Amino acid sequence: MTYKLHYKSKQTSKFGGINQSGFSLIEVLIAAVILGVGLMSVGLFQSSILKKSTITKQRVEALNFAKEHMEELHYITLNNPLHTTGQSGVINRQEKTTEYSLNWNTMPNKKQTATQIDIKVTWPDFSMQGSITANTTLYLSSIVARGHPYALALTNLVTSTEDTLPILSFP
Repeated sequence: MTYKLHYKSKQTSKFGGINQSGFSLIEVLIAAVILGVGLMSVGLFQSSILKKSTITKQRVEALNFAKEHMEELHYITLNNPLHTTGQSGVINRQEKTTEYSLNWNTMPNKKQTATQIDIKVTWPDFSMQGSITANTTLYLSSIVARGHPYALALTNLVTSTEDTLPILSFP
């Protein structure tokens, strides 16, 4: 039977003392710089996400405002047999921090079988300093047919304003 003896040897530095484990000042500074850059990029990413969510919230509020008014105009157009001339109007609505301006226009065709409804919602964009940088605009267009189901096939509607983008257009 052979026995092995295990000896623990102490490592010594060139200065004659025991070698201690730890971090040098350069390692700590490099780690602090890497951590600082990482935290700064997370902060910038978070502020970018916050700005994008604000823009998205404004667009959803504007779209809901336009859809609500579009439904009202559909109801009025279908239930009013005397609706033979074009009408227009402006409605303003304040939502928390944003004021929306809705311009609407109805234009019946020559045969009075359908009416085109155009809606434009505009609201201001703000910079980080709080000043208005530009306006954002949302366009919504619809056609309401009266009478028989083939009323749209008999219709030649043209958009009433140059800045309105129709959802449907006919040759």
